[in-house]
Amino acid sequence: MECPQVFYFWVLMFVSQLWVYGCFGCFEKERSSLLELKFSINHPNGNSLPSWRAGTDCCSWEGVRCNFSTGRVILLELPQSRDRMLGDWYLNASLLSPFEELKSLYLNNNLLSGFLDEEGLCRLNNLQWLVLSYNEFEGTIPSCLGNLKNLLHLDLSYNRFCETKYQPWNTTFQLEVLDLSNCKLNKSVGGIINFLYSQHDLIEVYLSHNHFLGKFPTWLLENNTGLQFLDLRNNSLWGNFHLPLYGNNTALLELDISNNHISGQLSSDIGTLLPNLYSLNMSSNFFQGSIPPSVGNMTNLCALDLSNNQLAGAIPEQLVVGCVEMLVLGLSNNNLHGRLFSTFFNLTKLKFLYVGQNNLVGTIPPSFFNASALTVLDIEDNHISGRIPSQIGDLSGLSVLILRGNNFSGMVPFEFCKLEKLNFLDLSYNSLSGPIPSCSSFKYLEYMHLAKNAFSEPIPNELLGSSSMKLLNIRDNDIVGVLPTWIGSLTELRILILKGNHLHWHIPVELCQLKNLSILDLSYNNLSGSLPSCINNLTFGGSIWEHNDGKLLSPVSTFSVGIGLTGVDFVTKSIMNSYEGGPLKYMSGIDFSCNHLIGEIPLEMGLLSELHSLNLSHNQFTGPIPVTFQNLSQIESLDLSYNKLNRTIPSELTELKRLAVFSVAHNNLSGRTPDMKYQFSTFTESSYEGNPLLCGAPVNKSCISTANTIPSPEQEEEDDNDDGLVSFFASFVGSYFVFLFGTILVLYFISQRRAVCFFHVVDSWCAFHLYKLFKL
Repeated sequence: MECPQVFYFWVLMFVSQLWVYGCFGCFEKERSSLLELKFSINHPNGNSLPSWRAGTDCCSWEGVRCNFSTGRVILLELPQSRDRMLGDWYLNASLLSPFEELKSLYLNNNLLSGFLDEEGLCRLNNLQWLVLSYNEFEGTIPSCLGNLKNLLHLDLSYNRFCETKYQPWNTTFQLEVLDLSNCKLNKSVGGIINFLYSQHDLIEVYLSHNHFLGKFPTWLLENNTGLQFLDLRNNSLWGNFHLPLYGNNTALLELDISNNHISGQLSSDIGTLLPNLYSLNMSSNFFQGSIPPSVGNMTNLCALDLSNNQLAGAIPEQLVVGCVEMLVLGLSNNNLHGRLFSTFFNLTKLKFLYVGQNNLVGTIPPSFFNASALTVLDIEDNHISGRIPSQIGDLSGLSVLILRGNNFSGMVPFEFCKLEKLNFLDLSYNSLSGPIPSCSSFKYLEYMHLAKNAFSEPIPNELLGSSSMKLLNIRDNDIVGVLPTWIGSLTELRILILKGNHLHWHIPVELCQLKNLSILDLSYNNLSGSLPSCINNLTFGGSIWEHNDGKLLSPVSTFSVGIGLTGVDFVTKSIMNSYEGGPLKYMSGIDFSCNHLIGEIPLEMGLLSELHSLNLSHNQFTGPIPVTFQNLSQIESLDLSYNKLNRTIPSELTELKRLAVFSVAHNNLSGRTPDMKYQFSTFTESSYEGNPLLCGAPVNKSCISTANTIPSPEQEEEDDNDDGLVSFFASFVGSYFVFLFGTILVLYFISQRRAVCFFHVVDSWCAFHLYKLFKL
């Protein structure tokens, strides 16, 4: 049977269409718009998107995909297309109007600024995916986005939207994914809230890091039984947290409501109502009561963070028996009590454990070490006692170990040296004794806190192998010996605190090799000798810590359990301050106070221009205050009190505009005090007391009345010469008469002739020395 002619006609038309659109590519109008878009992205002189060239098929261009049958553009994927050195990019959204079949638009991370233009964007009726995250859009979120009835995925996160008026959203589409996190949206977001209330197909909702106020929106869970991910962290939500009573029909996998103001007790049947959860973060709220045993019903739970609340009671046994998939457990900073995990370690997969800052008691049970996968163990600030078990060496994968602030006693076991992957160690504020762990295997150790124990003996040479060390804090122990010269080989060291020990002898010049130091505290020891002049090699420019500000985070998505890795105590402005995280990055200081250091303060110390705090008090320094101290432009605290410094106080110090605490009390300083201007107008008499030859404000002693009693440097030199003459004359006369009368007694027994000869010699000797005296 032959085909009718009309069939061949349609075949020819189809082939023609295929040839036109499939072979020759995209529409000319769309190609022209894309070239204009490229010009806009590259304005004024960029070179992005080199494959976008006139006369070529735009369907083959980078980031462009077309419908094969129609030749129309259906995807524009252009993340990070604009060179950041070119500055902000103001998009002309009308360039998007020709793309009538566009389904996916990705313009994230492009420095897009200004207001979100509705003109071209809201005409893309076929749009299903719209991703404009990590830009700098401002103003309101256009309500016309609600007209995009095919939209399934909307991501406007990490912008600067701040709705200032009610913007009702159309509800004609059924959104599945909404991400408005980090948009700084304020409380006037009624349009968005009403819009969410009408959506029943939502699968993922991310609204974190905004300024939402009001009660926790329980209805988000009630209306969306298919919701899998809900992130409301870092807002200002309050009220009680209630779960809808719809049994186990929910599909929720991840819930994060951390860092809000939510209170009340955890639902007793939370584990029954949310059985499929693999991540639950309710940290940093005001939850009270106990941890419900039903949490143990969440057999898929990988991450649980209830830290920073007001929870009490014991850790339920059901939690550690039922949640066998647990990787991360955060219960720190609550009021939990009871013994430490008497039946704990069914959790053989656990990697991160945070139970610090509670009231847990007892010893570490042997079953604890069944959790051989542990990477982070934090039980700080509890009441755990006894010795550190030798089985600690079985946790071979341990990277972070924090036992700070407990009642551990005795020596650190030798098995400690098996922890070869250890990066952070904090044993401070216990009653540990004996030598410091001398483990040459600590090759990856960067942070070592041993403060406030009873460690004795010298600093072990084995620490020389910890070449990656950034922080060494052995404050307030009983360490003896000298400061080892090999300390200079720890070139990565940022913080060295050896305060309050029994170190003696000199400060070695090798210390000057630590060019990355930001804090150096050797105070309250028995160090002697002078300061090495090479100390200016230590730039003290402030530490450069990791990008996460010294926080170790868990690897689970949206799960931000962390610990401060770098907190230290340091005296500045006469106050003991605790520095950690961001502030520590910018702190720099030297404290050599309360030792037996002598000699003059090196002029080179004035070259430490980035130093914030300097304390040389309670030593035996002599000589003048270096005028080079005027170069300490960042100095905030300068304490030179209780030394033997003399001469005048350099007037140039008044140029130190950041100086908040200053003391030169109890020295031998003289002359006029610096002018009462700038920061020096705030210093009182206590800054200068104990220097009787100082005058002027604020010591309330006139410089006129003391002018005759305060010697100038020239007068001091003349007086020194006069004193020398007097001493010489007195010595001469005394020596003469002793020599004369002693000789007479001798000559009494010898001949008269020899006596006459002797007196001639004596007369000549006296005449010669008297001539020298009067010539002077």
